[in-house]
Parts: sequence; C-alpha cells; structure tokens
Amino acid sequence: MRFYMGTIWVGQRADLAAVYTMIFSRLKAVGADWVYHFPELGFVELTSGDDVSASAVPGYSVSQTAVAELNAQRHRAEVQRFRAELEEANARAREQAMDREPPATVCAFRQVYRRDRRGWPPA
Repeated sequence: MRFYMGTIWVGQRADLAAVYTMIFSRLKAVGADWVYHFPELGFVELTSGDDVSASAVPGYSVSQTAVAELNAQRHRAEVQRFRAELEEANARAREQAMDREPPATVCAFRQVYRRDRRGWPPA
C-alpha cells in the first residue's frame, strides 16, 4: 500500500502530530510498516513521441536538419544542466534537514514504533 502523508497545504496551519500518531498506531496494529522518503524536486521532460526521420520527410534539407540537430543538442545539454542543479539542490536540502528537528511524520512514527524509520535520517 502506498500513500502520501505530505502536508504541503495544511502543515503550516495546523499541528498534525495527533493525526500521524493515529495513522501509525493503526498501521502498527495490522502489522504494517512505513518507509520515509525525503521530498525532492524532480524534472520530467515530455516529448511528442512522433519523431520522424528527417530524411523521410518530403523537401528534406541538409542545412535545416543540421540546425535542428544543433538545437536538439543544446536542449539536451540544458536539460542535463538543469537536472544536475536539481540534484545539488536536493542534496543541500537533505544536509540542511539534518540540522533541524525531524518532520512531524517521523516524530509520530518514533512515538508509536519506538525506533527510527528506514529512510530517516535522509542519506
């Protein structure tokens, strides 16, 4: 079973510790466990998928194809650079999390199960 216990919309407005404790108490009662996943930003690139070979298109032009390939290479390099920046930002966020109190979900898990959860602290 997978479910999201994030609190992006209400976490700043309410203390949800009691709710998390209730959830973990019920999970423990049925023999279930929980794996913490540190929140990370990701990047998804959506492409059209109808990539037709340029040579198969009527009116094929070598120069237009070369320009299109250069543009595609630039785009791939930009995407790769952006993904690397996201990885660095996620690594910094994990490091900073180590200097703060654990999230309310982790604290509630500790209270119910009396141990740390796999996935915490974030590696």
